[in-house]
Amino acid sequence: MNINLLIKEIKIFDIAIVAIYYFVFSLIFITLLDKFFEVVFQKEKHPIQKISTTILFIHTIIEVGTIAIVSYFLRHFVRSIPFLFEGKYGYHHTQTKEINGGVIITFALMTVFKDLRERSIELASRFKL
Repeated sequence: MNINLLIKEIKIFDIAIVAIYYFVFSLIFITLLDKFFEVVFQKEKHPIQKISTTILFIHTIIEVGTIAIVSYFLRHFVRSIPFLFEGKYGYHHTQTKEINGGVIITFALMTVFKDLRERSIELASRFKL
């Protein structure tokens, strides 16, 4: 069998596995962060529409910064998960671009992180963006 074809098949499998890891772990962390920020920012007591633009902006920046930090640790965690076909036919798991996970993390953020989405929409409406 052609070695190049085997390497491509391993790479495709690797990309799928990495995407699944990022998606699952992103969903878990984002769900936890969503609940955490609702409590910390007392969303029930202080609805997003009623707080000042400055405070809303600060809350949003805090959320984004926290997500960036969690994403950093998530990327390192996923990179440390052993890959079944590491070294087979010269394939190296860490050389796959998808290992960085930016696309999957961003997708999960946009679709699941309700609090950040609501804050972003409210900010955009206030800035007329």
